[in-house]
Amino acid sequence: MRWTGSTGLFNGGPAVLVATTFALGMFAPNEVKAQQASVSSTQQGGAGGESGGQDAGQDNTGQDFTNPQNLFQLRYQFKTAPGTDLNGTIRTVTTDTVTLRADFTRDLGSSWKVVFRTDLPFVAKDPISSDHPSGDYLYGVGDTDFQAALIEQINQRWAVGGGLRIVAPTGPDDITSGKWQMMPIVGARTMLPELSAGSYFEGVVRYDFSFAGDPKRRTSATCNCGRC
Repeated sequence: MRWTGSTGLFNGGPAVLVATTFALGMFAPNEVKAQQASVSSTQQGGAGGESGGQDAGQDNTGQDFTNPQNLFQLRYQFKTAPGTDLNGTIRTVTTDTVTLRADFTRDLGSSWKVVFRTDLPFVAKDPISSDHPSGDYLYGVGDTDFQAALIEQINQRWAVGGGLRIVAPTGPDDITSGKWQMMPIVGARTMLPELSAGSYFEGVVRYDFSFAGDPKRRTSATCNCGRC
């Protein structure tokens, strides 16, 4: 069981796309290593040698910001939102997103780790705009992002970390946000073995702001608390 606070989500060049694809290809083999490490950790726990750090690693699908894993994931999201056609009639806009996510973790010695994450989303969306009056589905790459973070495991109960995420509008105008975004991230986690093995409470704060891109798009700045 995991306990974590969550209140909201953040908003989201060819060179960036190529770099991201290369990173995904490089990180993919780490999935097997992560699965082997998970099995080994479970076996050690069953032998009576489990600790707070090992508990946090069990059943960890990348949601714990302060306990990164080597993972390669295929994620799917279905979302609907109200919209209008060119005549002002209310309609529903549907967005299907399939995201390739890779996490790569490297121990720096002692209690420190550095973790890199990249997301490559593929989007299907049916918006209506002056450039796309038919409202048929559009397909393309969404906002690609890259994240780097530094994590310290203070002891078996406490861990803290901080990092930075860069979001790039790598797809068509009707699919991406059209803005480059930067997101500083800080988080802290405490294990709660008193509740059950593997339980923890984590707080993560992100400040998302756009700084470049299409000048016609709205510039935004948002502070969010919750998962990454």
